[in-house]
Amino acid sequence: MRSILVVERDPAVTAVIQQLLEDAGYQVVACKEACHCLALARAQNIDLIVLELLTPTSALAREAVHQLRTDPSTTQIPILICTVDERLVLKWADWLHECRIPVVLKPFDIDVFVAAVRQALAVPMPA
Repeated sequence: MRSILVVERDPAVTAVIQQLLEDAGYQVVACKEACHCLALARAQNIDLIVLELLTPTSALAREAVHQLRTDPSTTQIPILICTVDERLVLKWADWLHECRIPVVLKPFDIDVFVAAVRQALAVPMPA
């Protein structure tokens, strides 16, 4: 079973995402802060990270992405941004494109979200 780390500060949103992913056949590990991404990804054999940019701040989320992309044990783990902050997504569009990180904006359509998860898991990361 594929394992997905959900990094989301809102417990209600976490519960919804967790239920959607479990219904789609994935195992879910959840945390509230981006600063825990690297340790959890290493320890839990994570296949995908779904990351809110505001966990608790965008600077910490961006730092978490940097750590994940530069650590040899996590550099190949795909990341999917799932955020409410469309303004930040637009501001960081070039960086997100460069990092090959897709985005799903909240509120999201369930089918669109699950399709984005499946696509992120299917696309191999460049070495």
